[in-house]
Amino acid sequence: MTPEAKDARAKIVRLTEAGRAALSETSVLELSRVKTALARLSAADRRAAVNGLELLADAAQAAHKGDK
Repeated sequence: MTPEAKDARAKIVRLTEAGRAALSETSVLELSRVKTALARLSAADRRAAVNGLELLADAAQAAHKGDK
């Protein structure tokens, strides 16, 4: 860890090559699980899930921006 120049409380963390590989592998495994779960849903349920995720993403983005 290295200190952040603008904020002494913050630390910058960098992944090693092995860490990047592990993160990439985990992401692929999680994507596979999501695809498997979505395949079990009907087309209508998949559309409903996507709509719900879009609403959640919009709400999270608004909260991040400080909107209400």
